[in-house]
Amino acid sequence: FWPEVAGDAARRNLKINVHRLRKLLPENTLVWTEGKLSLNTNQVWADLWALERELNRLDQSPPADAPEQAALVDRVFRLYRGEFLSKNIAPWVLAARERLRHKTLRIVARAAEAISQRDPTAAIPIYEKAIELDPLHESLYQGFMRCYLALHQPAEVEHVYRRCRHVLKRELGLAPSPTTEALHQTPKPGE
Repeated sequence: FWPEVAGDAARRNLKINVHRLRKLLPENTLVWTEGKLSLNTNQVWADLWALERELNRLDQSPPADAPEQAALVDRVFRLYRGEFLSKNIAPWVLAARERLRHKTLRIVARAAEAISQRDPTAAIPIYEKAIELDPLHESLYQGFMRCYLALHQPAEVEHVYRRCRHVLKRELGLAPSPTTEALHQTPKPGE
């Protein structure tokens, strides 16, 4: 907090400010553990902590329970409101932001795939929201297309394919992968 101040003076400043802060906050809100200052998780709610808890629950939920997984995904999306500390470019923030984004997408994509096996209709909004978080994540489009294939909705398969192709071309200068092309070419009912 005070990079221009010598170590002992900085430590003294910290203790004085923590003492003042403790007078303003409810008792036992601040916790010193092994020389580290933190917030008491039993008394303080933080959206990041809540998101991490829901992600862990979703990650450990049984794939056979599609309704429960869908409810957990919904809670994750309500808690994940965009990039972590989006205006901050400190290296530790960038690393934490990318870790959280990657973890969220990985767990949500796995849940969407499991949900789509039992209820493709329930997986569609999950894929839609996940693609909003990462429009370049091609496997999300593939899962989205598989849902519409399972529901015999060829026009929607075509729509998702074109959207994927457009985004990949515009952002990366790439064509869809052979897997995406194969899904697009899957025979539709009536063909």
